[in-house]
Amino acid sequence: MTTALPHPGILIRREILTPLGMDSSRAAKWLQLDKTELDELLNGDCPISAQVARHLERAGISNAQAWLAVQNCYNEAHP
Repeated sequence: MTTALPHPGILIRREILTPLGMDSSRAAKWLQLDKTELDELLNGDCPISAQVARHLERAGISNAQAWLAVQNCYNEAHP
C-alpha cells in the first residue's frame, strides 16, 4: 500500500509552520508573501509558483528547485 503524496502547501503547513507555532498571517509576513496567496497554497488550492519557491528558499526552507520538484511530483501523482 502506498501513501498518498500530500499537496506541497499542506506539507508546508503540517511540517514547517505548525511545529513553529506559526499561523498563515505570521508566515505571510515572514515569507514576504501575500496572505491570500499563501492561504490558497497552504489549503492545497494552488501550486507552488517559482516566486513562492524563491521566498521559501530565502527564508531558509530548503531551496527553490527542491520545492518546484516536490510540486512536479505532486502534479504527476495527481494528473
